[in-house]
Amino acid sequence: MVKSLRILGFAVVLSSLLMGTPTQSFAQKNYKLVTKTASQQDKVLDLKTVQQKWAQIKYHKSLSEKEKIKALDLLISAIKKLRAEKEQDVDLRIWHGTVLSTKASLVGGLSALDDIERAKELLEESLVLNDKAMDGFANAILGSIYYKVPGWPIAFGDDEQALEYFKKAVLLDPYGMDSNFYYGEYLYEEGDYVEALVYFKKALDAPKREDFPIWEEGRRQEIRSFIKQIEEQDKPLKIKPAKSLGYN
Repeated sequence: MVKSLRILGFAVVLSSLLMGTPTQSFAQKNYKLVTKTASQQDKVLDLKTVQQKWAQIKYHKSLSEKEKIKALDLLISAIKKLRAEKEQDVDLRIWHGTVLSTKASLVGGLSALDDIERAKELLEESLVLNDKAMDGFANAILGSIYYKVPGWPIAFGDDEQALEYFKKAVLLDPYGMDSNFYYGEYLYEEGDYVEALVYFKKALDAPKREDFPIWEEGRRQEIRSFIKQIEEQDKPLKIKPAKSLGYN
């Protein structure tokens, strides 16, 4: 189970795609696509490009973890500059936290603590400002953070708090891909495969995000991977009482 790896790092693992081993020239060529200088990013940066660049980095199979971390650092720098101009923008605050959490999942260990703490802070601040922003996306990310980060005395992880965030995410976005994916992942890691399958299938049925093809396809691959693992279980699926989230 992924949960058993929490002590190894402060992970908000949004993907588990395998990386290839390309030639150096191919890797360098593709690296340039997602590691523009901060000044170049600033010229075109808005919320949509933040999301697109995050997806390019996260789901890029030919980049090493070190290269992805460097690319995310550039993106984080650009986000900070953009937020300085739009201090009250809740959506940018959410995505600042999201990108930091993605970086923390790659860094791992105690070195990731500052980034994951800051990500949590930004996401929780966004909920105070508007807990329904982006259909409650911050709740899903916070749920993943609280679930996958180790608890006391190492860090602040809290399974009960995580569950509350997952429930809120699905309540606010019952048919969304991300809300259902993250709750499904939580159920899967808890061994509740029957319920997990329900939410993974809901996630696959979500409307496509035409403006974000890389994010869309990457997330769907993650979901299909979980579904395949569930369907290939050679032991009886664990059945728990259905969770009551207040919607049909």
